[in-house]
Amino acid sequence: MANKVVVHFSDKRIKKGFTYDFAPEKDIIHVTVSDEKGEKSIIEVNLNSLKAIFFVKDLKGNKNYTERKTTEFRVIGAKKIKAVFNDGETMVGSTVSYNPSKKGLFITPSDPNSNNVRVYVPFKALKSVEIIT
Repeated sequence: MANKVVVHFSDKRIKKGFTYDFAPEKDIIHVTVSDEKGEKSIIEVNLNSLKAIFFVKDLKGNKNYTERKTTEFRVIGAKKIKAVFNDGETMVGSTVSYNPSKKGLFITPSDPNSNNVRVYVPFKALKSVEIIT
């Protein structure tokens, strides 16, 4: 099954498309992207080069929407979390997969109106992670 993704690289590049082979334990995934003419190509993405992979509802998104950064709890059995990226961006949400010995974690945004369904973040892209009680 294809996942709609917005891939944010550590060097600030962004690619939008679909992936069929994402797994957090992998080092490389493939993303099908379209250029301005609508021509499709497959790019190889090294997870070590990422800030995050946003699994989204819509690839267009809404640039005018400001995501709420509250501590609302949307996922039963998950931990509330505040993640601060190396570039200073903050994400608040919940996670069921916090294990610092892994390569990264999934965050479900706390804003139910967010275009982001979930976000995969490599730990190396984070300045800090705080479990909110």
